[in-house]
Amino acid sequence: QNYKNLENHRDNIISELKNFSDDILDRVNRTAKQKGDFKMEDHTKRVRALVRESEERINKENLQVKPVKMDPIKQPEVKKPEASQPVEEPKPVRTAPVRTPKPKDRVASKPASGGSFFDELGE
Repeated sequence: QNYKNLENHRDNIISELKNFSDDILDRVNRTAKQKGDFKMEDHTKRVRALVRESEERINKENLQVKPVKMDPIKQPEVKKPEASQPVEEPKPVRTAPVRTPKPKDRVASKPASGGSFFDELGE
């Protein structure tokens, strides 16, 4: 009984997949027929015509911006400190100089053994 149920379920799924694939192929064929040929020249002509129309509308409006007279912004006066109160300046912070260790020259310190450079690195 369970085996027959599984077979029926499998057959149903296979038939649904076939229906989906047929439906998708039909849609693809319909859109391919409706699409027609796309010509770039026709598209550019249409865009140029739209640009000309919009330029004509803009030119008809003849917008002119007139300068607006503006008053200067008044800034509040800042009170200066009195001469009797000295202004403390921040003291510069001194840092210790950074010392980097000097690399030791291995090749110069060892006598030449007649080997290659790579032999000396291995030691």
